[in-house]
Amino acid sequence: MWRYVLFLVFGFATANAQVMGYGPDGPDGYGMTSVGARTVLKLPKDSAVYTLPAYNFWFNQPWKESVNRFPEYQPGRLEFTDQPPRDGKWNMNYSYFLNNIVVKTDDQLVVGLARYPNLKAVYIGSTKFHVDDKLGFLEVMQTGHFTIARRTSMHCLLENSSGHRRMPLPNEDLRAATTRETRYYWAFDSYYVIDPSGNAHRLGSLTLQTLAPYMADKIRIFARIHNTNFRNLNDLFAIATYCNEHYVEDYALSTSQKVLKIDEDADIKTSRWKDSLYLFPSFEKAIVTTEFGAREEYPQLLNYNLTNGRLETINRRGDTVLFTTATRILNVELDGRYFLIDPEEGPVELLFNGKVGLGSRKQIDFLGYYNDADESEPGEKWYAINEYFLITYKNKVLLATTRNLTMMFPGHRDEIEKYILDNNVNFRSYGDLLKLVTYCMQFD
Repeated sequence: MWRYVLFLVFGFATANAQVMGYGPDGPDGYGMTSVGARTVLKLPKDSAVYTLPAYNFWFNQPWKESVNRFPEYQPGRLEFTDQPPRDGKWNMNYSYFLNNIVVKTDDQLVVGLARYPNLKAVYIGSTKFHVDDKLGFLEVMQTGHFTIARRTSMHCLLENSSGHRRMPLPNEDLRAATTRETRYYWAFDSYYVIDPSGNAHRLGSLTLQTLAPYMADKIRIFARIHNTNFRNLNDLFAIATYCNEHYVEDYALSTSQKVLKIDEDADIKTSRWKDSLYLFPSFEKAIVTTEFGAREEYPQLLNYNLTNGRLETINRRGDTVLFTTATRILNVELDGRYFLIDPEEGPVELLFNGKVGLGSRKQIDFLGYYNDADESEPGEKWYAINEYFLITYKNKVLLATTRNLTMMFPGHRDEIEKYILDNNVNFRSYGDLLKLVTYCMQFD
């Protein structure tokens, strides 16, 4: 097996040479200064710099073993997606210079480890390297639903005999070939998060928020309160730990009231769940309040449709139609429950009335398709959810989010965000929101 995944390091370096330049501001804050008419590129002062003289090969340099991850080669093990793990009979290391796992054979020949589609991970000793199709080998630093990984590479600058320095050109071979210029190399780290599906994403301030949108507000708050530096490994450990502790496998289902199974080719409105598509078991009498303050009984019966989040009535022909009036309706009382009629959000049920009120909109949404274990035919999956809203003293309806709540109490953002973080407030939970709103009542 090993003979299929090993090949000479020189061939690997030539075939996989990459440009290791950087932008105009330089890596890690090291930039450029202008001296006369030419540009002088600075070398870092706090990193080890490896010098490769002109017309020389890197593997003949005294520092060739210093660009490895480990001081000694260690026993290696391969994990595949389609077969059992295999322990190697040779020792391995990770080369920053080559961005590759290197193997030392019995005759002390150092060769590179090829990447194949079925290669999932490589262990060097107890250290795991995740295999990514585009990025190569990523050293796993912290495991979890969101795994933190590191990729260490080498920056390079070139200097000619006159002392002029330049960045590498596109497609310039910086490893295997010799040049008439002196080359300077130094290591730098890039950090990634590996999602539950095994995909690697470059870590930045928005990466985790994108991967876990249901907790984006809390991630943002955590990063702001802890002044998270996304280039500092300890800070990344802290925010990833927070995300892993609050990770939910299927947020939509975890916050739903029920899941409805609809047979294939059936319509939810004609399915056995058709009576569950309305909030009330039957159409009820309603009291409406108009924009002019008049409070009167509506001439037709109403009900709340969960599939579209709207009030509906039955016309004279017996058809179900949307509730509309010539005069703007401010609220509707239906079977002892009150609905604010917002021009943008539609009917929102009033649950709590105070300095900041709470409302909800119940709705059934399409989730996807699935197969039951006892059925051969696929079906549709729908789920019922509650979406919550903040209600201002002027009956303005706002979606219940951290941003909207802190906008209502602009002088108390820090206290509110700390409460949300410390109490792990779930904005899909009425109990959590009621406690949060009650807490905010102390503020002006």
